[in-house]
Amino acid sequence: MGKEKKKSQWGKNVVLLMVVAVSAVAVGAFYNLGSSNTFTTETRKMREVVESFEQTVKKSKQQATNEKKVADSKLKFEPEKEKIERSEDIGVDKQNTIKKESVSVQTEKKTVKDSKPNSKEDPMTKPINVIITFTKAGYNIRLQQKFRLTVSSLLEHSKAFVKLHILGDPESQVLGAEIIEQESKKTKNDKFELIKLDIDDVIAKLNEIVLPMQDHFSSKSGSYYSDALFFLSIAIHRILPQSYDKIIMLDSDLKFVSDIGELYKLFNEFKKENLIGIGYDLQPVYRHTFWEYRNKNPGTRVGEPKPEGLQGFNSGVLLMDLNKLRASTLYNSLLNKKSMTELTKEFLFQGHLGDQDFFTLLSMKYENLFYVLPCGWNRQLCEWWKDKGYESVWDSYFSCDTPTHIYHGNCNTQIP
Repeated sequence: MGKEKKKSQWGKNVVLLMVVAVSAVAVGAFYNLGSSNTFTTETRKMREVVESFEQTVKKSKQQATNEKKVADSKLKFEPEKEKIERSEDIGVDKQNTIKKESVSVQTEKKTVKDSKPNSKEDPMTKPINVIITFTKAGYNIRLQQKFRLTVSSLLEHSKAFVKLHILGDPESQVLGAEIIEQESKKTKNDKFELIKLDIDDVIAKLNEIVLPMQDHFSSKSGSYYSDALFFLSIAIHRILPQSYDKIIMLDSDLKFVSDIGELYKLFNEFKKENLIGIGYDLQPVYRHTFWEYRNKNPGTRVGEPKPEGLQGFNSGVLLMDLNKLRASTLYNSLLNKKSMTELTKEFLFQGHLGDQDFFTLLSMKYENLFYVLPCGWNRQLCEWWKDKGYESVWDSYFSCDTPTHIYHGNCNTQIP
């Protein structure tokens, strides 16, 4: 009985295997040889079952693949993010830093969109462009010492990144660069970039604009370089590339006791019509220069001391909003000999101090073009005019009631 049962079971297995084999052959023949009409109903049903099973398997595989991709992407994203942030700190992974910066740009765009129209200038978000005129310095030891004090004190107190532009003859530019590198090491401040302006290109562009007006603001003609460069600020917006939007111009006889970034923030104090930030001249220079106009116009504000008078300016420290200067129809209409001749005749004016004479003359008629810097940002020390007949009014001009941020050793005055 046991053997018969085994034979019977073996027979059933053989039959089952044959059925499966025939079915497989039928299905294979269907896919390779014919259409659904070639086979029996049972065969078609079997084909439908097989197809349904294959579709289910295919979907399961696709779902598993998709889930794997998602899992892989999550695994990759977090380390990449960490790598980007770390590379920004140590500054070694350029590609990841660029990615980080692109995110920052998007954030900044959103901030601009959501902020007020007049966004505040922040010196920590972009470099501060600074121009220092340093010319004919090769054999002028005193000028070299003044320049050294200017740049060393600037670097000592600066927290922002500064682009230092040296404007002068080739020999002075080389000398100036050496001094800056030396003082950078002493102050341990390397947050600056040194830029040498093409002097010949600057002079060529500058002469076209200022030479016709120069006679009104110079006591005598000088060398090719010094005469033209002394008027650079008047037309700086036409000379520098459009990419420059704001710039600080400095004399080379200064001493900083505060961060130049704080000076840059004063651009935020400009009113809509203000193009230039400039401090008063702290001597009665223009009380003297406008003497004829003042005699013919009693009670005039011209040449009178602050706060009510038009005291006149000193150009040792200048904040120039280049975009506003480029866009100002009024200002640019005055940059010609005809306009300057008319103004000098109106105010009976003959100057001798270059660009500050030009700005002072403009302020007598177009006061709103200028933002007056607090006197502490250009604390002049020269007292040459004190004993020249103006003792009774001296204090009204020379006094300064704000903290000192920049000392200006004009007329070779010793800086404390």
